[in-house]
Amino acid sequence: MEIEIKAIVKDKKMLTEKLSRIGAVLLGERTEKDIYYRKSGPQGVKEYVRLRVREDTKIFAHHSFNGGATKELEFEVVGTSRTILKVLSLIGLKIIGSIKKKRAVYTYKEFTISVDDLKQFGQFIEIEVEGKASEVRTKKRQCLSLLEKLGLGESDLTDIWYCNLVLNKAEL
Repeated sequence: MEIEIKAIVKDKKMLTEKLSRIGAVLLGERTEKDIYYRKSGPQGVKEYVRLRVREDTKIFAHHSFNGGATKELEFEVVGTSRTILKVLSLIGLKIIGSIKKKRAVYTYKEFTISVDDLKQFGQFIEIEVEGKASEVRTKKRQCLSLLEKLGLGESDLTDIWYCNLVLNKAEL
């Protein structure tokens, strides 16, 4: 399972310098666009659908939030972006917003580090590592330790999902 933390980045230049200094390896940079749709779910359950368009793939995802529980189903889709958008519209899903982000992906030891630049919302870092459900607490501490090595701390942590940024903006 994927175990991760996310933090707000105030100084991207400083962060990339520290990543280089500790020996993190830049795997690549890419632009991603996430298009969000609201979906009607059972009472009390917030649901949305995301289409992630990358240069080489399109990922369709369904997310539902019920109190503190989150369920996610994700799979790759085939077809042009235009065709997929038309199908989603035909089945009644309405676009509520989108995010375009530039993502730089690094690797360091067993960690994958993503530095995201979201034009509308700022810059973020995600540090993730694979682990078992029984290791969540330990692995999150290891991620936090790496975050501190990069000059950030607990006060920079955020648990907001990018989709919530879009949803909050759409509800204003």
